[in-house]
Amino acid sequence: MDLDALGTHCALASCNERDFLPIQCDCLQSFCRFHISQDSHNCKASRNLTVTPQSSSTGRPRCTLPGCNKPLLTSGPGGASNEQTSAAGCPACGLSFCVYHRHQQSHTCSGLSRQVNGMNCASTRSPPILLKGMFKNSTNRTKSAQLQKVNAMKMRLRSIPADPKDNSSLIPVDQRIHVHVYYEVDGSSHPPKEGIFWFQKSVATGRALDLLANRFDIPSSKASSLTLYRTDDSSELQSHLPLSAHVIDTSSLTLRHSSST
Repeated sequence: MDLDALGTHCALASCNERDFLPIQCDCLQSFCRFHISQDSHNCKASRNLTVTPQSSSTGRPRCTLPGCNKPLLTSGPGGASNEQTSAAGCPACGLSFCVYHRHQQSHTCSGLSRQVNGMNCASTRSPPILLKGMFKNSTNRTKSAQLQKVNAMKMRLRSIPADPKDNSSLIPVDQRIHVHVYYEVDGSSHPPKEGIFWFQKSVATGRALDLLANRFDIPSSKASSLTLYRTDDSSELQSHLPLSAHVIDTSSLTLRHSSST
C-alpha cells in the first residue's frame, strides 16, 4: 500500500505534517488536529462568519459540547468535504463533537454513564448456579497458589546453611536450594526431628547426607546407613547425583536409616 496516497498534509506551512485523519476547516483547507482551531492557523473564514454554538449556516457544524465552538470531526474519504462526508458521532450517545471532545471521557458521555451503571447492576446480580462452582474453584486455586508462595518465602527466610562453611552473604539466593528435612529417628516412639536448610545447588546428594548427619548430631557409626527420600513420593535420592537433580527449591525430604525401611 502506498502511504503517500493516504491522508493529507497540514495546510499550515510551518507544520506540513501528514495526518491520516485530517480535518477540513471552514476556509476549505485541511489541517492536523493541532492546527484545526481557527486561531491556530489564522483562519480567514472566521472573520467573515457569524457562528452559533451548534452550527453555522455557511460553514461546518460545530462541536455540541457547551462552550466549545470548534468544527465537528467529520468522516469522509481523504478528509475532503463532499456528499459522502458526515459528522463522526459518538457511538454511545449519538452526538457529534470536535476532535478534542470526540472521546467519551472528554464530553461526559451520557452513554458511558449508562454503560457503567449497567456493569454495576450486572456485577450485583448473583451468578448462575453452574458458574458459582467455577468461581469457587478458581478462588480456591488462587488462594492455594498464594499460600504456597508465602510458605516458600517463609522457608527461605528460616533456612540455615547445611554447611557451616557456606556464607549467606557470598552465595546468591538463586544459587541455593532450600529444603525442609524430616529425620526419622530409630524407634517408633521417637517423633521425627526436623530442620530447614539450604545447600548450594552444585552439592552432591552424598555430601548433603554427610552435612545433614552433622546437623542432626547423628553418630558416625549410624551415618553410613542414612538415605534421603522425597517426602511427597518416597523416591530414594541417588548419592552420586547433585541434590538439585532430584528436588526443586522449597521441597521436603525425609532422612532415614536404610535398615528401617
